[in-house]
Amino acid sequence: MSTYIVCAVLLCALLGRMALQAEAEEPSLLDDATILADFDEMNTTDIWLAWMAVYQATTESVREIGRMIVEDHEKIRAKARVLASRLLTNPLLLRPRYE
Repeated sequence: MSTYIVCAVLLCALLGRMALQAEAEEPSLLDDATILADFDEMNTTDIWLAWMAVYQATTESVREIGRMIVEDHEKIRAKARVLASRLLTNPLLLRPRYE
């Protein structure tokens, strides 16, 4: 049952992300700072959802996937934040919603 809950949460996150993209500005109006800020926000959401799988899933296979996602996405987030600092952009200042 818990596996279904985790899947439902992931599906809701995906649908929410798709809705936000549908409401986004024209792609030509997005600058690098905005793209990095949106990426940071979405990636952090993925990390949170993966931690939910780690702590709330009832099967080891789902918990293992959650751990893998956390590890991979935290590495990606760190690299994206280094890139943002190189571009003199701080995505956390643009849209400070999660952390």
